[in-house]
Amino acid sequence: MESMQRPGSTKASLGALKMLSDDLLLAVFERVPLLDRHRTLALVCRHWAELVHAPQLLTSLDVRMEEWQTGAAAGRHILRRLRPLCDWMVHRAGYHVQRLQLQLSAPHYRMEGSMAVECAALCVAAVTACSSVADLQLDLGCMALPLSSWLRPLAGSLRHLSYSCHVRSAVEVTGSLTYLTALQALELAERCDGITFHPGAQLPASLTCLFLNLYTHEPDDQHSVPHQLASLTRLRQLTLQFPQCGRNGYAPLRHLTTLTRLMLEVEVHALPSCLSRLKLLRDLRIYSWNEGMPAHEAAALAPSLPSLQQLTRLDVYMDHEVPTTALTALTNLHTMRWESHTVSAGAALPPGAWVRGLRTLLLTAQLVAASLPALSAAEQLERLGTVDRTSADQLLLPGIIAFAAERPRLRLLVLLHTELRAHASDAAQQVQRRRADLQIVVGSETGMDLLFDGDA
Repeated sequence: MESMQRPGSTKASLGALKMLSDDLLLAVFERVPLLDRHRTLALVCRHWAELVHAPQLLTSLDVRMEEWQTGAAAGRHILRRLRPLCDWMVHRAGYHVQRLQLQLSAPHYRMEGSMAVECAALCVAAVTACSSVADLQLDLGCMALPLSSWLRPLAGSLRHLSYSCHVRSAVEVTGSLTYLTALQALELAERCDGITFHPGAQLPASLTCLFLNLYTHEPDDQHSVPHQLASLTRLRQLTLQFPQCGRNGYAPLRHLTTLTRLMLEVEVHALPSCLSRLKLLRDLRIYSWNEGMPAHEAAALAPSLPSLQQLTRLDVYMDHEVPTTALTALTNLHTMRWESHTVSAGAALPPGAWVRGLRTLLLTAQLVAASLPALSAAEQLERLGTVDRTSADQLLLPGIIAFAAERPRLRLLVLLHTELRAHASDAAQQVQRRRADLQIVVGSETGMDLLFDGDA
């Protein structure tokens, strides 16, 4: 360290770097953020200025610009940075790009007028210069740029598109996107204010994976998922965030009989009336937060489950309890999260052959404790998680820990939302001494990740 601080040591280090082969230099350059490569490394010498434009450094580009100013000054600053980027993409880099992430973040500012027009033109020029791009992630947080025909130059190459705009704007689809015939995965409005489909808007029939944020400020009984979904007969995976509609508002889903994965999350007001028709579902996840689903709508899940016998994963997170008796039909299930804020006295998982294939399970502490007789047949269980919500739940933990200790295949016990009290802590320590192969994790953050690792 001392030698690095001597006069001339920086020059010596730089000289040593220049002696490296191009392959080694490129490996180093790959770890340097894109803007730093061109603002700093390219100024060292002429050879490095050429090297930062090597094709292997241009196949995957992450461009992120953050602007925290407010008012017109923010817009001018963004444009000053965007103009040279656009010129570089058009004349030098675009041909080589296969993956592009472009993020313009301006939390306190939204471009309007002539600056918005110029910004849109620059973004379109930069993106469409990448004629071979397969993976495109656009987060234009300083403006709203409608999706329309401007993506046509990417029609033959684009496989994955993720698009969001200003956080207080909706993504607008103003025309047909059916020309994107190679597009397989589409994510719209993950970080902004929902989606507006204009008359004539259509989605590519080639889609197999779709994420839509359908947030609206004023949901009502007539609110429904976009009718454009009905034509996506190749769709396999669908995620709807903020669906905010009644059970009949999911009518377009009745045509998606090839779906294998369906996720409904955040303010799920009801379940699709056509759910039982989706017989090829292997993965169903329902996360209803913010007291979005009334009790009678939550209970409607149970009658649909016997028709979904291909399910291998089922996640249910609701405020209100769902009857568990229908779970006996799900004999292919290996991963389940079954969590409600209200659990009636005596509620338990039903016994039966369905539990034999379970490998990953997350339940409330109350439901785990009540279900121990049924779970004694879960011979394949490898990961068990519990959620305690009350002080009474804490009293159940020693029994759950003791049960876990007797499961020879169990490798992970996760105790979520808890701080172990003395009696539970003692039980956990005793088990750890006897079962070095059983990991006991306390806490939500790492625990949840470990519990469902590999089950995405």
